Amino acid sequence: MNKKTVKDICVKGKKVVMRVDFNVPLNDQQVITDDTRVQAALPTIKYILEQGAALILMSHLGRPSGKGYEKEFSLKPVADYLAKQLGKEVKFAADCMAADAEAAALKPGEVLMLENTRFYKAEEGKAKQAEGMSDEEYAAKKAEMKQKKAAMAEKLASYGDVYVNDAFGTAHRDHASTASICKYMKAKGGPCVAGFLMQKELDYLGKAVEEPQRPFVAIIGGAKVSGKLEVLQNLMKKVNTILIGGGMAYTFLKAQGHNIGKSLCEDELLDTAKATLEAAKAAGVKFLLPLDNVAADKFADDANKVIDAIDPANPSTQQSLAHARFFRAMFYYHLFDMFRNVPLQTTQNVEAGYLPQQVSPEEMYNFLVTEFTEAKAGIGDDDFYGYGNKYACSMALAKLYLNKNVYLGTSDNDGYEKCLAEVESIINSGKYSLAANYKDCFKEDLTGNPEIIFVIPGDRTHTV
Repeated sequence: MNKKTVKDICVKGKKVVMRVDFNVPLNDQQVITDDTRVQAALPTIKYILEQGAALILMSHLGRPSGKGYEKEFSLKPVADYLAKQLGKEVKFAADCMAADAEAAALKPGEVLMLENTRFYKAEEGKAKQAEGMSDEEYAAKKAEMKQKKAAMAEKLASYGDVYVNDAFGTAHRDHASTASICKYMKAKGGPCVAGFLMQKELDYLGKAVEEPQRPFVAIIGGAKVSGKLEVLQNLMKKVNTILIGGGMAYTFLKAQGHNIGKSLCEDELLDTAKATLEAAKAAGVKFLLPLDNVAADKFADDANKVIDAIDPANPSTQQSLAHARFFRAMFYYHLFDMFRNVPLQTTQNVEAGYLPQQVSPEEMYNFLVTEFTEAKAGIGDDDFYGYGNKYACSMALAKLYLNKNVYLGTSDNDGYEKCLAEVESIINSGKYSLAANYKDCFKEDLTGNPEIIFVIPGDRTHTV
């Protein structure tokens, strides 16, 4: 996905308004408990400062009421934490809509963070139809909020000369600080570009969607179904399986007739959820929802909790558990392949808070054999082999067993012809070995010392 980034423009001597996603978890003492999002934004932040620009950061945090300052949702603790990470002062504007003086005084190399943009309802620009409100009144309210969102976007754009969006997690929303601001920044001749995190995510997403490896699984979470419907509909044209997690799962579960208690649910979207489930079934896409959940008497650390199976007697639940077991195993394998670090379920890990540990290729191999065998038994042969699991398993096991790079070509997917082209170039180098099926990869009498093992199952075996 070709998008202009901050590296494509000159920011020296300019004021850069940058949208980040600093929606980080804070405990009761206002201490950040997971700084992943802060760390992810640091490369872009440091680059902009190194280029001699002044930087104005803005973000949301949590879900405040939109009626003004709320201490528990303040970004001040995040600004203080960022200052420690940068080793320099991060100035703070207590009102994102009244930061003219702070922005004007900012010098190259300095950083200013604005207070939570969602302290203003105009950030999201949504209008709710209150009980008893007529359609005409509701339409007028929506028009009013639209104007307020535009005014907020114009104000935020007025603070700088350049707009950078590095908040991938909120980029799909048309909010004042994400999409609407671009109109007003461009109107005064200012460029609007992506940051490094945005670029990284778009590059990865583009490759995954345009040239997916099968089985292609999409994992979608979050609190709400709304805002993700178009994403779900588009993904159904491309993926084999969709896994739904987070609060949004309860809307789908209720649409299926399950009792969800007081869990988060968008009742107005129940019909839409049913239609989405039916569309997935018609498209042959597996649409997997949580099989159990943690039920509690209150939303607090000291709540009484139980793990409750949603529908334990349903055979489809058992099959879904088997699918989940397979996908978990493949996820662990990919973690191992990238980092040699994976959270295998052991007593030691459970006692240590389920932290990753170093595992050997042999341990990972044995783990996968067990998981794949159990998953295959639960899913059934036809379904297990039906959409690429066999080949994904073959590649993972062969790579672990042989400790070599494995390229898996199959006779039933779009990647096969591409595979043959790569095969030809490797064959010409003489550094190869061929196997007719994945079982042959485990023979100890493979000739030579190949750098790549080509597994080409089916009746399209390539020979030399």
